[in-house]
Amino acid sequence: MAGGEPLGAASLEREERSRYTDAMKFSIEETLPHPFDAVYTTYRDKLPTLVPYLPDIRSIEVIEREKKGKKLRLVNKWVASTEVPAAVRKIIDLKEVSWLDHAEWDDEDHVVQWRFEIPVLRDYVTAEGTNEFREAKGGTRLVLAGEFRIDVSNHPRVPRLLARVFQPQMEKFIFALIKPNLTAVNRGLDKFLSEQEKKGRKK
Repeated sequence: MAGGEPLGAASLEREERSRYTDAMKFSIEETLPHPFDAVYTTYRDKLPTLVPYLPDIRSIEVIEREKKGKKLRLVNKWVASTEVPAAVRKIIDLKEVSWLDHAEWDDEDHVVQWRFEIPVLRDYVTAEGTNEFREAKGGTRLVLAGEFRIDVSNHPRVPRLLARVFQPQMEKFIFALIKPNLTAVNRGLDKFLSEQEKKGRKK
């Protein structure tokens, strides 16, 4: 690992459930021991390159890319290798575990606003948040904040009498699917950049 404080040494992670919106909220702060420009541009432009470093991700494909001034709009398709729980498979036909990552990057403020869309659950799952990138002593500070809202009570294949039983199982599946991969990107990016820096030093 490159110099600076170890990844996660100054990390802070929070999760909470709002009593009013029933949203699952989280925030994560980490410092990556790599230069700001390298971290920011790799996160923005090279996510598909990080797939070998993400153990639960099968592929990341850039579907759309549109640049307007200091703003960049991206849509990436993520496909995971995660196994779908039996209880979820009985209700929802998931031929592949995938989601669309809609992101709008602001290259002036170095912030990305993201929204995840799971096609088969488009009307029942909302996942959105922001990532902020800041220069820090020894590297680059990342602040991730987001929230998930899941409500399958009106799903046509969820029996009304079983909705209360199925809801927490779906919440657990979705939350465990997406949130760990947000943090896994930081670790994958750290490994990728460390390898690039080693190659640079050998030249």
